[in-house]
Amino acid sequence: LVAHETDLEEQLIKSIVSPDGEHRVLIVKRSDGAFSYRRQFLEDSPDGKTWGTAGPYLGIYDTPETAQQEALGRIPLPRSS
Repeated sequence: LVAHETDLEEQLIKSIVSPDGEHRVLIVKRSDGAFSYRRQFLEDSPDGKTWGTAGPYLGIYDTPETAQQEALGRIPLPRSS
């Protein structure tokens, strides 16, 4: 499995939104049964702000808790101003 593939079926386990509301981390169960996380950002659109396409899978983990712990340890979520 290539790390940058994002077109596989997945199940959203948890969404963690940053304090500024502009970023989020998605904890997902991949189609192969492993867990991972993906980053997503708000983008401007004609209808206002919408969530853009989620980034690639970041890491492969055996539990959603491990994926969340790794995500929160590796991704700095911007604070509200």
